[in-house]
Amino acid sequence: MKLDELKAIRDKAAAAMSQKQKGDKEPEWKIVMSMGTSGILYGARDVLKKFMQEVESMQLHVLVTQSGSFGLDDIEPMCAIYHGGRNKVVYGRLKPEMVHELLETHIVKGEILKQYRVVVPGDIGNEPGRTV
Repeated sequence: MKLDELKAIRDKAAAAMSQKQKGDKEPEWKIVMSMGTSGILYGARDVLKKFMQEVESMQLHVLVTQSGSFGLDDIEPMCAIYHGGRNKVVYGRLKPEMVHELLETHIVKGEILKQYRVVVPGDIGNEPGRTV
């Protein structure tokens, strides 16, 4: 993913925020991709791009955005999926081929994929996952 593609993602997120300010309904789901240096090194750009493609092709009302590093470099690329603005689940060591399954299972069906989940401080529930 090139700089212009990252800028396009930023612009799309800014447009979504602008729509929110105009009173449009905010998406119930939000995916935040960790885009720090190590995440990018391990393929976060490709995973982010795949999230954006799959959300569009599946016609999901999901905000996909990016942030700096989550501070857990050894399990990058990673993302946090928020539901209702407060419940967070973190998934790590992501690959583009995992994205469709994550969206289908977590967002469409509402089930946590325990095999990809990373338990970090501040997570909800006591579901098993890889603890860091």
